[in-house]
Amino acid sequence: MASLMNGSFSDTCVVTVNSVSVTSVNFEKDTIILKMLTTGFIKAFVEPENAIHKKITFSSENDTIVSVDSTGFISAKKEGTTAIVATSDEGGFTDTCWIVVPPVVREAFGGNLRSIPGKIEAEDFDDGIEGLSYHDESAANEGNQYRNTVVDIESCSDEGNGFNVGWLSSGEWLLYLVKVEPGTYDVRARVASPDGGSQFDLLVDETKIASFTAPQTGGWQDWATVSNYDVVITGGDSSTLKFLSNSSGFNINYFEFLPGIALEEIDINQDTLKLEVKKSAKSGNILYSR
Repeated sequence: MASLMNGSFSDTCVVTVNSVSVTSVNFEKDTIILKMLTTGFIKAFVEPENAIHKKITFSSENDTIVSVDSTGFISAKKEGTTAIVATSDEGGFTDTCWIVVPPVVREAFGGNLRSIPGKIEAEDFDDGIEGLSYHDESAANEGNQYRNTVVDIESCSDEGNGFNVGWLSSGEWLLYLVKVEPGTYDVRARVASPDGGSQFDLLVDETKIASFTAPQTGGWQDWATVSNYDVVITGGDSSTLKFLSNSSGFNINYFEFLPGIALEEIDINQDTLKLEVKKSAKSGNILYSR
């Protein structure tokens, strides 16, 4: 309303604001690929852009595969495909986005196969998920170091520093994709144990190749090497090494596979005893004659 200064005249102007109604709802993407056990956000918007009521609700057609909350936060729980539906609060318009959770494939950590002979760091187990690449009894990485898995990894004060696997329990295991040169090896493991007596096994392609007992080293970061000698290992370009813990009470830093001495030839005559032993493909033969 407007009026003159003397107040004797007045007029009124009525302003009407027209409400802009929602005509549709749309996702930013029609399809999203989400890795298992990962999370993200899904975005949707109403049309037209200047609509008054913009509220959208989200729902999952199968929340055992992918769940969604009111903010659009999505979580992939298992392999499969399901739809997330966005519904506008005004008008009940809907749109669908398909979420694809592909199967998890066990892969060598960092994309590189470990090798036998060679040294394999315990913390460099295969990429994957619980029950596929590793099994750990705890719900989180107790050491909170190096990798985002439930396997317990901590900083290591052994020579070379780096990391070690700890908080071990009976029945826990780790897998490593390895390229094996078949042969006879001395197998070593680097361990730490305040009390000693803890036991663990190494297997190649589910065949046990060595069993170990950790000695009493004095502390969780006091390290010692335990060995098995003359271990025959078969395998190939894509074998699996398995570390299996049978006890608690120890830490593991690494495994090392050193070519052993295998008897190659014995030749005996009246004058000469000749022994040929093959140390490794690279070191050649050792010859003893008498």
